[in-house]
Amino acid sequence: MQTGRSFHIFQDRNDLEWQQEWKARINEAPSTVTFLIPVLTPNFFLSAPCRSEFEAFLLREKTIGVTRLILPIYYVSCDQLEEGYPRGKDHIADILRVRNRTDWRPFRFESLSDRDAGKALAGLAQAIRLSIRGLEEINAVAAANRNKPADQKIADVLAVAAREVPEIDTVARSAIALDPIPEARSAGNFDPEYFKRVTAENRYYSYTRRFDEVINAKDLADNSKLISLDRLLTSSRNVTQLDDLISELDVVIAARKSEPFLSVTILLDNSGSLRGRPITCVARNALRLTECFERWRIRTEVLGYTTRAWTGGQSRQLWLADGKPNAPGRLNDLRHIVYKSFDEGFLATATNFGVMITEDLLRENIDGEALLWAHSRLTQERGSNKFLFVMTDGAPTDDSTLSVNIGNFLEHHLFETVQMIELSGINLIGIGIGHKARCYPKSVCLEAENVGVPVLEAVKSFLQAGG
Repeated sequence: MQTGRSFHIFQDRNDLEWQQEWKARINEAPSTVTFLIPVLTPNFFLSAPCRSEFEAFLLREKTIGVTRLILPIYYVSCDQLEEGYPRGKDHIADILRVRNRTDWRPFRFESLSDRDAGKALAGLAQAIRLSIRGLEEINAVAAANRNKPADQKIADVLAVAAREVPEIDTVARSAIALDPIPEARSAGNFDPEYFKRVTAENRYYSYTRRFDEVINAKDLADNSKLISLDRLLTSSRNVTQLDDLISELDVVIAARKSEPFLSVTILLDNSGSLRGRPITCVARNALRLTECFERWRIRTEVLGYTTRAWTGGQSRQLWLADGKPNAPGRLNDLRHIVYKSFDEGFLATATNFGVMITEDLLRENIDGEALLWAHSRLTQERGSNKFLFVMTDGAPTDDSTLSVNIGNFLEHHLFETVQMIELSGINLIGIGIGHKARCYPKSVCLEAENVGVPVLEAVKSFLQAGG
């Protein structure tokens, strides 16, 4: 009734046919819209199939850059969703506590013909309708934008967001600068007037930067653990396409009469969706590239980005204490990691790369601010020959932020940041790990074991062109 169209409903049953059908459905083309409506009860958190479904839809959301595919219904009170439940004990519970959800507990024993229960059903239907409409518009813009200039692509995407959230049209459009990200919360006590002014004058801002950190990777583990992780990381390595390119570049470098005057930054997505084999491959590639670049006398920096918490951390706690003001901006504590700086040698930092494969490091990814941070460090390098490679597995994602701001808040900022860096003259290349790095005009998509290949190909082309 809400859309005038019929759609297929999969009901969770314990049969193989159903499991195969929904898995096939969510792996269809991006234009296919499938929602998960988890009915939250204590059994939901104990059910392996339910948890698997939830994880699959989380990955789907990250792949297409939205947080509208999961529409939870809170049906029976669960300890996992109460404020006192320990954070970090169940990461799905952590995510659901900060997600918008419909509370149907009052209607548990009511008939569907009950007036209030009917209103609740209508509200769910409306949420699905609005999500379908928004997703279809975004898909339509993406299809129409394929051959348009980059600045027009941004304008069209923002126009869609403006129709969904009209207030965005009142925000001044200004170029992204390298100034610190504005904070919507003033120091000391919360100031409503200051908050209102910052949020009106800026398209992107954080609620607070008080809890952000830039940390050296060696400070995230003790020496014995670093050595153990390094052994695990380097224990087995097959000959790959990367090795062939390294051999070719050894010849190119040996034939040169002068050292390459080149600076390279490799920025690594350290988000939870890369856990396991993907992040191990990324770490191995970064380690090998760093070793080779030092041998070739190419100045190199390797950085990583994640968040300090899954569910907003101290930033969200401060926002809650301030009364949850609307549209608070970025709402999580950033963690930016230095694996190797430009001025550090390979041997002194080689064990740092193993930190990437620790389970508790990988959390959310707020790409735009990480890219600005990496860019600001690279601009301090001498000379004009600079490359910035970003290895990422999808759109920026942070549930704490996206649950209380417009749907594409983080991706809009990444889009604009990429455009600013492109104009600065730095060679920016996005390397998608299993997924397209769609915010980057110059990008490739590869499996995790080959993410180092585009880096060497770009450097090889630069050197062969006389760089």
